[in-house]
Amino acid sequence: MKKFFTLMIAGFFGLFALAQENSPEEIQTTGGTLTVTFSTTNAGGGYSPKNAVAVYITNSGGELVNTLLYRTNNGHSSAQKMSTWWSLIGSSWPSSTTRKTVVKADADAITGATASSLLVNQVVYWGKTVSLSSVPDGDYKVDFEMTTGNRGYTSATFTKGTTAQTITPSNVTGFSNITISWVPNSTAVKNISDNPAYKLYPNPAQSYVYASGYGIEKIELIDLNGKLLLTTKNQHIDVSDLSGGTYFVRMTTPAGMIMKKFQKQ
Repeated sequence: MKKFFTLMIAGFFGLFALAQENSPEEIQTTGGTLTVTFSTTNAGGGYSPKNAVAVYITNSGGELVNTLLYRTNNGHSSAQKMSTWWSLIGSSWPSSTTRKTVVKADADAITGATASSLLVNQVVYWGKTVSLSSVPDGDYKVDFEMTTGNRGYTSATFTKGTTAQTITPSNVTGFSNITISWVPNSTAVKNISDNPAYKLYPNPAQSYVYASGYGIEKIELIDLNGKLLLTTKNQHIDVSDLSGGTYFVRMTTPAGMIMKKFQKQ
């Protein structure tokens, strides 16, 4: 009898743990604007006052989320000296004259050839013209990378969420007078990210993903920047033209907004 009750208690706690594990998780997505101000300084190496520079955002998984600014001649070796950014864009320039990171850049992104002089109190934005209300809240890193022949690099983490935040990192070789300011909008949207009644497969995907579940009213395909790529009622979604990376599918359902993440190969 004692053994029976022990097994019953163990079974109860096992079911409880399973229920907790399968319970829907809420992802909060807050709109807002990130404003980044910085100056570049001579890192040595012989290019100065000319300098190549990239300022970009990565997520907690180290993926490139958005490029806020890049200044480097297309195909120039100075890009390779910004080794982290160079790796994130695929360690190669495209064959066309269009820079590879344009697909990641915010509408406010500043792009162009290698700067002819050091930048002074340069201001860049994330979310000024592109809504971030579909980008999950959490910790993101602003990366600063430049070269005047030698590499200068620093980074700082901010929390995208409902609380305003201002960060002023210390000056380092290559960068000074950095200010990072996150200002949220007044409202946030909660999306249920894990509901067993709704599925998205296959994941990772190559050509198509299929959204399944009861009463799906609308499906939205969203990139890491929060940019809306597609709105449809078709649960069979063609993703063959997407570049490789992380994307979200948001379903409007009787159970609420269901957010699913998938990888495009």
